[in-house]
Amino acid sequence: FHGERQEGIGPFHVTQVNGERCSAARAFLHPALARPNLTVLSSALTLRVLLEGTRATGVEISQAGEVVQLQARREVILSAGSINSVSYTHLPLAT
Repeated sequence: FHGERQEGIGPFHVTQVNGERCSAARAFLHPALARPNLTVLSSALTLRVLLEGTRATGVEISQAGEVVQLQARREVILSAGSINSVSYTHLPLAT
């Protein structure tokens, strides 16, 4: 796709569901939202990752002007978009 010549055939990588193109959110996120062990928060700013020793146990977030600490029962997964994603690597750690 990025070579000097665009002739010939080759694999074309797309996300599909039932033969139709779809977004990653439609293919992966929307089916997972019904899981009882998953909570997805949008428009939340992560302020700190909470630690016990070297293990992440929760996060401190700001959402709608309120600062809250959330404790995980099992694991902490941080996910970010393409804007300001690198800021997660600069978060203060709280022990």
